[in-house]
Amino acid sequence: MISSLKGILAVGLYILLTVTVSSQNIVKIGGVDDPVRVGGVTIDSIKSVQSVNVVPPLPQIGDYRYGGVVFYIDDTGKHGLVCAIEDLPNATWGCAGTEISGADGRAIGTGYQNTQDILAGCTELSAARRCHLSKLNGYHDWFLPSIDELHAMYLNKDVIDVTAVAHGGSTFGGRYWSSTEYHISPGTYVWEQTFEADAPPPNRFQKYLSAFIRAVRAF
Repeated sequence: MISSLKGILAVGLYILLTVTVSSQNIVKIGGVDDPVRVGGVTIDSIKSVQSVNVVPPLPQIGDYRYGGVVFYIDDTGKHGLVCAIEDLPNATWGCAGTEISGADGRAIGTGYQNTQDILAGCTELSAARRCHLSKLNGYHDWFLPSIDELHAMYLNKDVIDVTAVAHGGSTFGGRYWSSTEYHISPGTYVWEQTFEADAPPPNRFQKYLSAFIRAVRAF
């Protein structure tokens, strides 16, 4: 009979527990109550957990993590962008007729700064400000995506829709605002993306019109 034994117990794929094992005081960890093996010895009771080291898996496109659905992962494999699982209320882009200084970033990674520029240059309840004010899933750092970020969402819309609906959200549908002003007549036009099958490439859309808003955040 083994009275006590210390070792490393793997629970599932990603959690390592340092445990003290004895023949009494059985404790279930993560729902595991079957005999386990430590150092080649079958152990069927756990006295106490000394430490927990959680090693999460790398994110994958379509994962429900970090407050939303992962739709972009950078070259490190550890960082990227998620979108909310549902739209914010339809709204105009805001400040029609006014060019916003700096809100011209197109590339992935520029949506946050575009949003900051819009907040600084437009006091209306703009699409960007609606994202900024949202507190979706406990996070407070949402922003309006740049056009390339929005297009990346469109390219992954099918897997995003599946995950969003599975977690109580909604599917994409219609025309969505980006935070990128259009390079010709930026006071009047903004880049947009239509989320429909075989949709055309991103195009310009007038600021005073109404469109859908899907907030994003970085992780």
